[in-house]
Amino acid sequence: MRNHPGTIRRSSEVTASSLRALTSVGFVPLGVVIGNSTTHIARAMSAGGESRISNAARSFASDDGTIVPNPILRQQARHKDQDHRSPAPFLAAYPCPHFGFGRTRERRHVSDHLTGYNWELPGPGAALQECFESALTRLLERAEARGAHGVVDVHVDVSGDSLMHGNMGITLTGTAICVPGTEPLATPFVAGVSCQAFSKLLGAGLVPFSLSFGVALLSSWTGCQTQKELESGFAKEVNQLADVLSQTRDLAVARVYRDTNEHEYQVMGLSVRHGFGKVAKTDYRVGAWACGTVLRRFAPKPGIELAQIAVTMEQR
Repeated sequence: MRNHPGTIRRSSEVTASSLRALTSVGFVPLGVVIGNSTTHIARAMSAGGESRISNAARSFASDDGTIVPNPILRQQARHKDQDHRSPAPFLAAYPCPHFGFGRTRERRHVSDHLTGYNWELPGPGAALQECFESALTRLLERAEARGAHGVVDVHVDVSGDSLMHGNMGITLTGTAICVPGTEPLATPFVAGVSCQAFSKLLGAGLVPFSLSFGVALLSSWTGCQTQKELESGFAKEVNQLADVLSQTRDLAVARVYRDTNEHEYQVMGLSVRHGFGKVAKTDYRVGAWACGTVLRRFAPKPGIELAQIAVTMEQR
């Protein structure tokens, strides 16, 4: 039997075990829903050469890292002017180890002494964050159109360059669920956990609240100490580049938690992805994004079904 072109099929991609887990707590699947968004992110400046020029122009006296190069200040100040609610972008200096010992005059130039900086380029991260919000909005619209109370087993697919340049796309795919005979919610809940985990969470007194996304892009302008480590010819850790990877991932994870209250909310199913690349002689980049399900705790009461509790919690 052929479906009418305008018919929405009430199909579901859940497995038998997932279906059993949902029905055990009073929910039924309505079908798969998808939300996606695409954005174009302009190439962020790769001013490795500019960082050297800036250091040389400020002379050897600035190699203690106290004076931030103008290109960094311009990039970060522009984002601050656009969004006053966001905290100051990340910035860390790696001073020249020769600072304080006087100028080296034996066949060396002042520009050989360079402070290293790990700093955030806020623009690309903010653009990808907006892309996620648009994809989530479309996912919720389609869930509401089906009368769903929530969407579970949501998969997040981020496509495009790992350093956030060019066309970037985010697709959210999940299973819409509802409690039969119950009024729909103003905004369905979204969970990145499986159907089985969802049923166990309800039994443990936790209900999914939302899907939270965090992203960061950091640039690492290497100084003379890092260049020395890179060109040593030995297997050794490069501290500045090791730090920028940890700093980027930590920022992305912290932004997943930024809208949560640690006393009332928890985050489950946190996933973190990152990309690393060299874009200029002295400029390395690390981009990272993280996503997790925000949970809310409730106190189960005898005689009330778990599904009704979940719906009631979301209606508050």
